[in-house]
Formats: sequence, structure tokens, C-alpha cells
Amino acid sequence: MQATAEQWCYERLAAAVAPWPLIQVYIPENQKLRLLAGNAFLRALIELVSTHREPDVAGQTLSWWQHELSQHSQSGHPAFIAMRETGLSDTWDWSNCSRWCEQLRLILEADTPIDQAHLWQQTQSIAGQGVRLLEAAINPPEAVTGQQQGPASEIYSALLTLELTNQLSTGFMAERWLPLSLHARYALKLDQQRAYSSIDNGLELAIKDLLSPVIKVLSSGALEAQLVGLIDSVDPSWLRMLSLQRILGIRAGHRLLRSAKLVWRQPVNTAGLLSGWYCWRAIRRLGI
Repeated sequence: MQATAEQWCYERLAAAVAPWPLIQVYIPENQKLRLLAGNAFLRALIELVSTHREPDVAGQTLSWWQHELSQHSQSGHPAFIAMRETGLSDTWDWSNCSRWCEQLRLILEADTPIDQAHLWQQTQSIAGQGVRLLEAAINPPEAVTGQQQGPASEIYSALLTLELTNQLSTGFMAERWLPLSLHARYALKLDQQRAYSSIDNGLELAIKDLLSPVIKVLSSGALEAQLVGLIDSVDPSWLRMLSLQRILGIRAGHRLLRSAKLVWRQPVNTAGLLSGWYCWRAIRRLGI
């Protein structure tokens, strides 16, 4: 892969709640760059929708991406260069990717989620549907056929919710993504700068309310059992990546819970000193 394209991909994923530098250590060389390229491509589109401040500008940028999708084999953007040079472009479902972008446009124009169930639906439409494209491109067709709600969708949707929570220091993120039910339950108010004027127990409790079900999803025995059940059918690299993302997501969730009073000021470093050790233990436990 061209150095500039690889660097672009790496920078997109280095600061995620499940940081790529910790994950790539356990990914075999033959799949490392493909997974890097695919995840960076997804993250670029997901961030466009999840962190936009001006809907009109974001809509125009999404239109640009859709134009590039229509000529993906000639695009000079690092994302498409990385997809082509790793061979991922050959197995990528570009038609479904275009339909996903149309779905992203609907989310882009949607209102603030009413409640946590509504927020989960939106994260499923953004991250959950996106990762299905990568899942199908990496694994044999028979491994993903008929899966409507696999573990990858659950993990990526949970990670997006954690990312949104960690960006509550911008009032915009709170205004756009923190469900209205939590605003009402804890009487949260934004000032004219679209930021919380002060920290109080209400905001801390709202953050904990938002995170608890996400951590529960990632920590559930059912999700772990789903991952184990994929051992004989999916690419081992894919399974390793999902397992590490799940573990790092749990770690990030607990770290955000402990830092609930700080999140409103600035994003929290969710990696932690022990994250590398937890990754090593997760791979050992999985046995692949």
C-alpha cells in the first residue's frame, strides 16, 4: 500500500475507543492491511454523519463521497487507493455501499434520538450496517449468508455509542445525540454556545444511563458465545479483530463510567495502561 494511503488509514483509527495500534499486533500480515483499509473507509463515512456540525456541509461532503463511490476504481483519495491496493475493492459490494450512503443521508437529516432505543436504532443504521460490508468482503460468502444481526453489527454499534459519549465535551454532540429522554429525566440544559454551563449530578447520571446498556451488550455471554460460534466459519483475522474490539470497548466503557465527571470537559483517553494485556488475554482465551 502507498505510504500516504496507509498513513491516512492509520490516522483514522489510532484514536478510536478500540485503537488500531493495539489490535493490529494480533492480526496476521496477510489480512492486516485489508482490515486497516476497510475500517478506515467505514470510519470516514461514519464520522461524517456522527460528528457533523453543519448538516448542509455534511450533506455536500456525503454527495462527494457518493460521487467517488461511483468511480471507485479511478478515485485518487487515499481511502480508495488503500481499498484497491489491498485487494479489498475486488470483494467490496459497491452497490450495497451506495445504498448504505443513502441510509446515512437519512440519519444525517434526522432529529435527536427520542430515547436510548431510538439511539441504538440509529447507531445500528450507521455503524451496524456499515460493518456488514466489511464482514462480507473479508469472509467467505457462506459465512455471512443469512446473518441479519451478527456480533459484528452489535460490536460496531456499541463502539459508536461509546465514541459519541466520549465527545460530549462538545455541546453539539450532546445536543445531537444524547437522547431527549435523558435531557428530560435529568433536566439538562445547553447554553447559547451549545455546551453545558456546569457539571452536576444530572449529567453524570445521564452519561451512566447511556453507557450501562452498551457495556451490558458488549459484556454479555450471548455475544461472546456468538463469537466463539464463528470459529469454524469466518476468517480467523476477522474473529480476532472483533474479539479485541469487544474487549477494548468494555474497557473504554468502564473508563468512561469512572470519568463521567470529566467527559463534559474533554474527551477521555479510553485506552488505559492495561488494555494491551487485556488484548493478549482475549486472544489466548479465544484460542485462535
